[in-house]
Amino acid sequence: MNASASTAAAEPLPRAVTAQTRLLLPFLFERRAADRAAEALASASTGLARGLWVREPPRKLYRYRLEMTGQLDRFLFSHGEKGKVEGEYLHASGERIRRWMGSLEVELPGGRTARVGLAPTPGVEIFLTAHGAGVLSFTFELGQDLDLGRILEVNRHLSILTRPGERAPWLSVPGADPAAPPASPEEHHSSTTPLGERLGKPGARFSLAELIAALAEPLRGLSIAPIQESLCVYTVVGLPHHAEVGDEANRAWTGPYLAALAQVDPTFRPSASHPEPGVPNLYTAWNHRAAASLQGAGHLLTTREGHGAGDETVAEARDRYFVPYLTALLQRCAIKKAAEEATDMVVREDVKRAAVSQLRSDVLAFALAGVLPEVSVRYSLHRYYRMCQEAVDLDRNLEQVRSALGDLEAQLSAKQQVEIAEAQRDIAKQSAESQESSHRIHMALVWIEVFIVVAYAAELVKFFVIELPHIQEPVLRWTAGILSVATGVVALAVLRPWDHRHEARGKHAQS
Repeated sequence: MNASASTAAAEPLPRAVTAQTRLLLPFLFERRAADRAAEALASASTGLARGLWVREPPRKLYRYRLEMTGQLDRFLFSHGEKGKVEGEYLHASGERIRRWMGSLEVELPGGRTARVGLAPTPGVEIFLTAHGAGVLSFTFELGQDLDLGRILEVNRHLSILTRPGERAPWLSVPGADPAAPPASPEEHHSSTTPLGERLGKPGARFSLAELIAALAEPLRGLSIAPIQESLCVYTVVGLPHHAEVGDEANRAWTGPYLAALAQVDPTFRPSASHPEPGVPNLYTAWNHRAAASLQGAGHLLTTREGHGAGDETVAEARDRYFVPYLTALLQRCAIKKAAEEATDMVVREDVKRAAVSQLRSDVLAFALAGVLPEVSVRYSLHRYYRMCQEAVDLDRNLEQVRSALGDLEAQLSAKQQVEIAEAQRDIAKQSAESQESSHRIHMALVWIEVFIVVAYAAELVKFFVIELPHIQEPVLRWTAGILSVATGVVALAVLRPWDHRHEARGKHAQS
């Protein structure tokens, strides 16, 4: 049920003093290429991205950077040493981006519209990490004195990246004369009209999806790929000072509304019986409650009395608390990239030890340098960071990836053992064949020896028949004959060419 139409609350819901939304596109690209990706963006010479991206020092936009740990600073932002950059940050600024998005009209279903505008600070940003995970961020001001249900509706439609006109909205720069009749669709939009000619032109429509594609065009050569088909939404809603977030009387609607913010749900139902959000949430202060989910994060703030839309607490939640959420979102992307790489190896049946070892090494490096135990010395930020990690289910996903890589390595080890066993079997077979060949050669030599003995026997016959009778003395004649015959008998007794045990002895000698 829409908040404005709900009858469950005892009193009418308050209107938001102000609201700001970050639309986030998490994406993947090549590992260890943050510096190359930043260079490609900063030096783009063609298309809408030409001259748009600047390697602006983040300290100019993130004044809370000094509260970060050194590990987080290296994870998110460049530390200047080329080739060893762990993170890169770029900011899109200048007159062009203000002209394109400084004030926009969002077309909602039913012919309704909503007015939003790109926040001058921080505007459009891109975060790149060495682990192949990045986030593109747009920060919009949704206006002042807003209906709470309208904030949810605008967030929901802006987060959709499908075909404009079906579910995703058309965006346009409002015309100079609001009283003038709207132009026909053919006049202010044509599929053949280049995006660059439509951006900034009053009444000309464009979609957020095609603008994102144009801004990220320089990263096409680095295998950029979004991890989902919608944008994550990080929203900060400032409430009037009398609508205290932690007040017991307001919990019937603050919990369900915060859950709707975090889950980018366009409706919510106040309920006194079920006031809890149902998603990870916490009170960071008496006037500040936050929640997060896989789709996004939401903050409800009670502004101080006498302060309005420019209240410092709203900007603090928008920037200071955004960094822990961004870190958890990038960690989710990095784990998803590792899981996809492992899955791709299995699907292509190309599981190789070198590739698995490299991927496991990358996951280990990420676990040490990316899954940070803390991000800030402020305990409220640390608690919020742990809540965001719980919301994206970081620990379980990381453990699942590490377990899967362990299984892949075990599979490779088992496969290697099978290969070793097969190799040993082949070696044994070759050894047996070699032994058989040696035995055949040995038997051939034995028979050659027999032939030699036969030849000598012929000589003996000759000796006995022809030469021996000419010996006059009988003793010498008998001695020569007996010695000759005895020599042949000894040779046959030793060689035994008819004995099959030669084979067994040959094989035993080879082994």
